[in-house]
Amino acid sequence: MEATTTTSSKAKAEAEAPKGGGGVSVTSLVAVVRACHLFTRFRNAADKLAFAVHSYMLCKGYRLVACGESADSLEKVLSKDDEVGVEGWNDKEREYCFAYIPEGNEAVRVIVKCESRTPALRVTAQFAFSSGEFLLVSPGGEAKAPEPVTGEYQVGDFTQERTSGDLKSGFKNLDKLVDKLAALESSLHEQFASPEKEEEEAEAMKDDDDDDDEGKGSGSNKRQAVEKKKEDDDDEAAGDPLVTVPQPAPHGDDVRPPDLPIPSVPIRPVGADDLVPPGIRAPGMPSPSPFGGPGLGIGGAPRGGQGGA
Repeated sequence: MEATTTTSSKAKAEAEAPKGGGGVSVTSLVAVVRACHLFTRFRNAADKLAFAVHSYMLCKGYRLVACGESADSLEKVLSKDDEVGVEGWNDKEREYCFAYIPEGNEAVRVIVKCESRTPALRVTAQFAFSSGEFLLVSPGGEAKAPEPVTGEYQVGDFTQERTSGDLKSGFKNLDKLVDKLAALESSLHEQFASPEKEEEEAEAMKDDDDDDDEGKGSGSNKRQAVEKKKEDDDDEAAGDPLVTVPQPAPHGDDVRPPDLPIPSVPIRPVGADDLVPPGIRAPGMPSPSPFGGPGLGIGGAPRGGQGGA
């Protein structure tokens, strides 16, 4: 029993997950149908399928600006841009009309007509520019009228009698319906988006070329930056006593720093009078010798002190 429940849940999740569908899932489609159904009622199976088509367009970001008789031709909707509700969408017995503005393309008006041809529903979608221009310029420079996109769907393949209070139980095979509507909407979108798409592609190619040109010089620029940084680091280190490498002492007896000048007059060596000047010697104190013995006068005789015997 547990295995059966798990399999059933998995199948349900797979059915409700997006399968292409132009990014629209069964779950989101049903959510829109439920929300809008609060303001309308389905009279028959054709109503259900036509409203599912409309709900798909809403899921794709199209903004409803007219429906019913006020949306049965492009000329009637060229100046419309205010979003409206669905009142009057099924006033006609066998025809359903909706007018939209595609998301991000305010200059375009799209109408979708659904005609009940028992047992099928024929869907026709076409567009025009709000300026009143009904011609497209092909890449070859030729003007041509946009072609309507059509699709025909068997009502019985996607609707059924409700088996419960859940609105979703009145539909079936919604994953297949989503895929079919995605193909129809994509064919329509390619027509009115093609001029803008060509401009975007040309701009993207230009940006790529600019990036390539910058990339060619990026290697040398990086090397120059590295070399400049190394020079700056070396200059900074040269003035830092903690970073400067000490120079070896010069050879020989002269250990003066290199920048200390050598005096031109020899420096007098330290003598006895420097150690104890004569004016401060105590009476009877012999003159000291810098070599550890008594002070000697001329000829080796002791030098007389300042006091006598």
